[in-house]
Amino acid sequence: MMTKETIREASKIRIEASKKHSCEVSEIDWPSCMSMAMRGETLETTMEKEKIEKVVAAEAKHEYDFEISGDPRKGQVYLAVITGLCEKYGLERDFVNLPAINGRNEKTVLGKVLLVDGTIVEEKRGGSWKNDYADYYRCVGGEKEWLASWDDRKEIAKLFV
Repeated sequence: MMTKETIREASKIRIEASKKHSCEVSEIDWPSCMSMAMRGETLETTMEKEKIEKVVAAEAKHEYDFEISGDPRKGQVYLAVITGLCEKYGLERDFVNLPAINGRNEKTVLGKVLLVDGTIVEEKRGGSWKNDYADYYRCVGGEKEWLASWDDRKEIAKLFV
């Protein structure tokens, strides 16, 4: 609820922000100042919280190298990030678009991907009429930790339940 006190506090935040950023008061977003004042935050606490969020986000991402090869005549070769469960396919996937090298009997997808720690990925290498060849990894601290193969993919589904 907006009270006179909240409006005064928002005005203080707006003036303080303009001084901190060496700009005109009119350049500071009034609705943001109002929402900060209504939550009881100050400019300092909000800026500190944003700094912490940026540091955590920067520390939690690492670059991973992927090189996946397989016979394209026996199924797709791809890298996918597992995002959850899917009724139709078992696992929900976000496919990563990586450059591919197409050979006569082999396709290789390779590249570097920036991922958040704890992300689970699927490296699919094709298959046969009877089997699919894939491995699942958890990406942590710049390293890939093997979790399961295609036959054990139900174990991966348990991580999302």
